[in-house]
Amino acid sequence: MRRFTILILLLFVFFLTSCTTSAGGGPHDVSDAPGQTGTAAPRTGPDFDNRFGRGYANLIETEDAYYYADFNGSYIYYYDKASGERGVLCAKPECLHDAANNNTECNGYAGLHARSLNLWGGRLHYVSFDHDDHDFGTGLFSVSLDGSSKSRDVKLELGEMDKIQVPERFDYHRGMLYSRNQYKLVKNGEPQDVICVLRYDPDTGDMKELYRVADTNAAKDLCLFYYENYVYFSVCDWSAYASGKEENYMKIEIFRWNIDTEQLETVFSTGDNGLTCTMFNIWVESEDRIYIVPVEAPDGAPVYLLSGGEITTAFEFDSFGATLIVDGAVVCIFPHEAHAEIRALPDGALIYEGDWDMDPLNGLDVDYEIAYLLAVYGDSETLFVTYGLDIHDKGDTHGGSCLVRYDLSGDKPEATLIAYSPWD
Repeated sequence: MRRFTILILLLFVFFLTSCTTSAGGGPHDVSDAPGQTGTAAPRTGPDFDNRFGRGYANLIETEDAYYYADFNGSYIYYYDKASGERGVLCAKPECLHDAANNNTECNGYAGLHARSLNLWGGRLHYVSFDHDDHDFGTGLFSVSLDGSSKSRDVKLELGEMDKIQVPERFDYHRGMLYSRNQYKLVKNGEPQDVICVLRYDPDTGDMKELYRVADTNAAKDLCLFYYENYVYFSVCDWSAYASGKEENYMKIEIFRWNIDTEQLETVFSTGDNGLTCTMFNIWVESEDRIYIVPVEAPDGAPVYLLSGGEITTAFEFDSFGATLIVDGAVVCIFPHEAHAEIRALPDGALIYEGDWDMDPLNGLDVDYEIAYLLAVYGDSETLFVTYGLDIHDKGDTHGGSCLVRYDLSGDKPEATLIAYSPWD
């Protein structure tokens, strides 16, 4: 059990954006935002689908198909709902697709690397390095839903981050892209870790910084959520945990950016009191109901509810494992023991507890081990679980992943393999 807990914790600590205590300007101070090139009001557009894209696996659903890319995001995969056909999203008949890693000639190659897959205007959009740019710049790309065409639509302006690190995420919500980033710089002779939330215009590539803190000691974590005309984000301070003084204790602040008024406000702060458990994710049900869920569950892990400015415990879990919130439910899964506990919001009514079906992975026809749980998406009726894999091939081991859909409508979850990626 402990091995899996450490893997989950390290996955979130290492790959999720961290945040630092403010040195000088607070979170509302964005007057010196690097690369800020425009303040045009956000436009209308589709809402970001919080069911499918708030972790490091990407999932898009249309009426006819699912589209998937894992954490590494080398390739985009499709699954046809009617036929059950699945594969790399590329219509080139002569293409080798994912038979080789980083096949940039394949229309399904994306190279997302911790960035998001989005759908608008009838095409899939994503941010990646531009291999045809001699300056190795960063661009916004799109690919058709049948994999027949791919293009770079605009070059992004990254300000001081250019040539340092491309920001994470890039989620499309109501006409704008939002991302988070962590990078290092030297200011007045002192090295600093910078954490920020950024907004990009997908038509021009212009950037605006919405939130920024900088210090020499990174000990915070940040996650985003999209609700109507707000971009919510939570900032978890895990410095007490990192120092070893408090094993299961974390302070949390919740902010929201109004995309109409372009104002940032503080929704909630625990102050120095903190909450039990380590690393949290949020789900905004309404402006007055926000669930705060730990990313790993020791026995009896609480699910918190923020309402009326007060924190209460909505319910607790009996199981041990990784806890992830979806639309209408919270899921606790421990794949190494093939066990799951699923409880409904708001009261924790039990949806399912028992054996967890891992049989679809047996059809992969590769020698593998489950390394970690990468993402859980969906709702209280249908779950999509991404498993990170260690693939053993001819004496070598490399990463991969697979996506499994679980239908919860029956007495036991019914599992179907949706996508498999041999590269991570």
